[in-house]
Amino acid sequence: MPRPTYRTDPRGFASAEEASRAIYIDFEGFKNKPPALIGILVDCAFRQVVLDPVLKIAGDAKGLSVREGQEVLERLLIRAQDEGRRIAAFTQHESLKAMEHFGIDLDPVYLNAHWLGKRWWKNGRTPLGKAKKGQKFSLDEFVKLLGLKPVPGHLGNQRATKKLKAIRDQCLKKEDYEAVSSGAKRHWTNLLTYNKLDVEHVAELVRTAVL
Repeated sequence: MPRPTYRTDPRGFASAEEASRAIYIDFEGFKNKPPALIGILVDCAFRQVVLDPVLKIAGDAKGLSVREGQEVLERLLIRAQDEGRRIAAFTQHESLKAMEHFGIDLDPVYLNAHWLGKRWWKNGRTPLGKAKKGQKFSLDEFVKLLGLKPVPGHLGNQRATKKLKAIRDQCLKKEDYEAVSSGAKRHWTNLLTYNKLDVEHVAELVRTAVL
């Protein structure tokens, strides 16, 4: 079976209506472990759900619900199917994680923003024209292309796992959030901000690329 590509795979295509109504998601977690957090954007309303029970006191402190990952993903899938929506994320990562750790198959409604954006840029339909040879297609590069406010350096992708580890380690040791170190609290706040920005940037990419 041929490997799916950004040029032909249906998960990399969307109409303007699908882009505007999509459910945008982004996971945060450790490699080879179930996601610990999910950010969800629907109809311009953003929320986050804690999926790792160890983070309960941190989630409670931010007013976030704590739910089983399978329950959250199943409800999102049912909503997408019932309301004729797509579930979108930057790459196949969220779809693969949903299946691997929760047994939820998102592919029938999935939208891969990276494939859509890459084709859009390579075809020269962006405000700056066609992508140059050797152009990278990371989310940061799309953010620059779209003229969006970049993710601050201290929130960078490579630091997300470090931030998650810092707050999780404290949650394992402390009984309440007041006892958590100020550094870990800062990491938690920054992780939530990073997650929100990622979801919003992906949504902006998709909505722009389908115009």
